[in-house]
Amino acid sequence: MPIKNYSESDYRQVLKVYAACKLDELKQEPQTFFLCPLQNDPVRHHYIFTSKIYTWQENGAIVAFGALKNNEIRSLYVLQDYRGLGIGRRLLEHMLKRCKEPAELFVAQSNNKAKQLYQEYGFDVVESFETEYNGLKVTAQRMQTRAVK
Repeated sequence: MPIKNYSESDYRQVLKVYAACKLDELKQEPQTFFLCPLQNDPVRHHYIFTSKIYTWQENGAIVAFGALKNNEIRSLYVLQDYRGLGIGRRLLEHMLKRCKEPAELFVAQSNNKAKQLYQEYGFDVVESFETEYNGLKVTAQRMQTRAVK
């Protein structure tokens, strides 16, 4: 299985995947965002690197990663050339198996493609709120799975 636990030697590759993918989640927003590299964003850096990180590798290179802390999926990024191959789904499933119920995540309100994937796995929008990325406002949503009864 190509899913591996993160190790410190993966740091630079995770930064590269983040840099290549971060703005994709905001591309449907009306304003233009500029990347703040993860190593220069102390809040998001802490958010990801205090999580359990899982990587997907192809030919020895990380092409996707996800981060999980308790029941919160904190990130899921797949390089553009590897999207549509089921990698994001497999990483999501891997993390969901390790989540407590209910699982939750945060997503840009305008990121309909990601929200559609999450809805297929039982996530519903439970809250919308204003936040910011690199100084610009963005509406985000908290999504949560329905608790198993």
